[in-house]
Amino acid sequence: MATALAITQRRVAPDGRELGLAVDEGKKKLFLIVPVQRDKVRLAVLRRLRELTPMEQAAGLEGFFTITGVEQVGEELLLAINFDQALWDSWSEQRDRRITPEETVLLLNRCLQLLLACRQQGIPWFGFHPTDVVWSASAGPVLLDPRLGLILDDVMPAEPRRDFCLPPEVLQGQAWTESSALYTIGLTVYTLLGGIFPYQTGDASDAAESVLREEPLDIRYAAPETGAALARLLAALLKKAPAERPTLEQVREKLAEVMRQGAVADEDQRRSFAARAVRAVEKRKGLRAVRKYWRHRKTVWLVAFVVVFLVYFYTRPLSAPVLTPATTPDQVVALYYQALDEADAVTLNQLVVRGAAGKMIDMATLARVLSDFNPLGPREVMRIKGLEIKKLRETPEEAVYTAGYRREVVTPRELQEDWCADRLVLRPVNKIWRIVQYESKVLKTEVIEVKSPTEDGVDNP
Repeated sequence: MATALAITQRRVAPDGRELGLAVDEGKKKLFLIVPVQRDKVRLAVLRRLRELTPMEQAAGLEGFFTITGVEQVGEELLLAINFDQALWDSWSEQRDRRITPEETVLLLNRCLQLLLACRQQGIPWFGFHPTDVVWSASAGPVLLDPRLGLILDDVMPAEPRRDFCLPPEVLQGQAWTESSALYTIGLTVYTLLGGIFPYQTGDASDAAESVLREEPLDIRYAAPETGAALARLLAALLKKAPAERPTLEQVREKLAEVMRQGAVADEDQRRSFAARAVRAVEKRKGLRAVRKYWRHRKTVWLVAFVVVFLVYFYTRPLSAPVLTPATTPDQVVALYYQALDEADAVTLNQLVVRGAAGKMIDMATLARVLSDFNPLGPREVMRIKGLEIKKLRETPEEAVYTAGYRREVVTPRELQEDWCADRLVLRPVNKIWRIVQYESKVLKTEVIEVKSPTEDGVDNP
């Protein structure tokens, strides 16, 4: 960079990104400023930026900014973009990420135009992200080249993380396709319109599992002002299977339909979704908690479980003791699996010594609570099927059993079947046979999606 050129003004957006203004020979220039302190990282980023394929086909697109040059000045990288006075004027006052349905239509059209330009130029497919969208006072939501975010992810982390925004097929190791890019457009627009990310994002494993298994809420629960046609389009873009998503041409046709019908919902539709929004969101949170529990992804569930268990334990009637000195080991084992099938944690606690089968008791407790406290009425959450019990040996001091069965976990969206193999050791405790050791292995798991009724062609919670 010529020594005469220097950043004369700087403005910082609420998310920390910095935009600089320079004047060279009377001509104003804008630069995205990227601080990179480590030399090796700076050189790597600089090389990747300079290797970006120029987007000649997209150069004239309204509302799109790509790099026109990149330079290193000290410990900063300066990424030149086309000068736009409105973008400069509004940079430090970037508004909240919520956009209106009308702005959503505008943004979708700009994203589609960019994809079409990439197809025509043969540029490799890439994903969009909410941070790729910035606000211009005159042009509304505009796009920064999404490829910048991919390169700068390590030095300028985005929220939500960019790896949370990957399509299901890419998470599973498949290559990026046009359909993958369309999915990320839907994800980006959903987040900006609804003000919420459609999936759980506690950590990478949670986010990946949510993307693979969870259906997003109808956008109208987060943004009741959204019209039905626009809601259907976003739902179509976020389909798990690429083959179920519309093509680029079909999306453009659907967007034209949205413009004909209107992107904004009428007052009755708005009130209907607004009235049900809180319950829908809370229900989704509950389903996420169940899925998180059954997959054993984290241990944080213990905190919630303690609270739920205490409420449940102190609000339900106490059961009479089920064990006496006359209860045989065979009867104890049979009672154990009966209580497990009925999600009867109180009985389970009588059958086992402290520390044995703890996870199963916790699981049964949570299943019962979710069943009893279901706003639509009690429903089965966990079932035991095909139980086969085998006694290996019995002496006056010890009895050992094995058991095989299928454990079904039911949610409104899916049915999970676990093929389980257990080993139980029983010993007399104060002259009463109880389970003192318990081992359970999951041999196989299958998940079956459960189709739910739809509204306006969009899955509801």
